[in-house]
Amino acid sequence: MYPFIRDGDTVEVKPVQASAVGLGDVVLCRYGRDRLMVHRVIGVNRQNGQSVLALKGDSARHRDRPVYPEQVLGQVIAIERGGRKVPLNGNLCILAKRLWVWLSPFSPQLYGLPRIIRYAARKVANHAPMLY
Repeated sequence: MYPFIRDGDTVEVKPVQASAVGLGDVVLCRYGRDRLMVHRVIGVNRQNGQSVLALKGDSARHRDRPVYPEQVLGQVIAIERGGRKVPLNGNLCILAKRLWVWLSPFSPQLYGLPRIIRYAARKVANHAPMLY
């Protein structure tokens, strides 16, 4: 889920029914027999009369296999990073979640962009003429 959730971050999760989950929400779900996963909801579909979630990690290239309601364990409601807790229920967070979903198809390119800019800036700085 980088860059939204980073190594060392702690997530606060509240139990939630899959039917209460919407686009952009970050959910904790059981994936397989003994694997837990925290990914963002990028789609909600109906299949055989039940909601099926499409999930994707923020920097992943492809969406995950469909997630069924019984696999959803909870919704991430806050992230703690460096001793600071950031709740995910404010208006700005809601807008940001929708933006993440909209940009989701382009996420691998977007997350690589800062690295490319830093690399290019170093190259330019190393070859720029010295002004005295």
